[in-house]
Amino acid sequence: ALWIIFGVIPAAYFRMRGQTERLGALLPLNMAFTLLCACWWCMRAFSYMRIHIRRRDYNLAAYPNNINPSMDYHYPTFERTSRDIQHPRNHKPVVAQQLKGRYVKSKEESDQDAIMVACEAINLNWMMKRAIGLIRGMDIDISSSELKISLFSFVPWFKIRENYSWDGTERSYTRRDFRGGKSIGTVQARGPSEVEVTLTWGHPYEGSEKCVLKLQENKLISDTTMVLRNGQVYTYRQVFIRTST
Repeated sequence: ALWIIFGVIPAAYFRMRGQTERLGALLPLNMAFTLLCACWWCMRAFSYMRIHIRRRDYNLAAYPNNINPSMDYHYPTFERTSRDIQHPRNHKPVVAQQLKGRYVKSKEESDQDAIMVACEAINLNWMMKRAIGLIRGMDIDISSSELKISLFSFVPWFKIRENYSWDGTERSYTRRDFRGGKSIGTVQARGPSEVEVTLTWGHPYEGSEKCVLKLQENKLISDTTMVLRNGQVYTYRQVFIRTST
């Protein structure tokens, strides 16, 4: 396209107008564009060739029964061991799988007063405190790669969705107080029915929070410890009743 715009079209225009001097001055530029285009097309052809070869080798290795016996193919062979059969490669066991399910908050068993004290410490407005106080429940979904937590409230706009990676990779989320900036979170499995979620955030009200989620029979116990940069520590417990798995 560049060669046509800056080379062919101006050359045709100068030739049509009979401006031979400008046409001659344009010749070196035309040659340079032609050489550049030729190099680019050669590189494209070479890259397509490499992709085709890789796909062919993969197909030969993946589908050896489809190979034409009259042709001399050479493809890698793979030996499966008993260890591979029992524990397939690239397979990650699902941890803390017992936590998976939907839970409804038990206000009678949760420490609502301690939650409001923690909200006051970070100066949440009345609307945010109301939404947190009316948290209705929690959804937990677990796969081999991540833990998904969704908090929902009787207040429709208050929803928290966070996906944590089991490999310890830090991920960023919207702050739970809905202020500007991000919080950074990780998760650590403590067993088939217990995990520890850690969140840190910056200004304003810089601090961190550790939340231990533990399943006891049909109840999910959420013990949270919030530590602010000024040294203040706040703890509270929430209890959720499992309604489905």
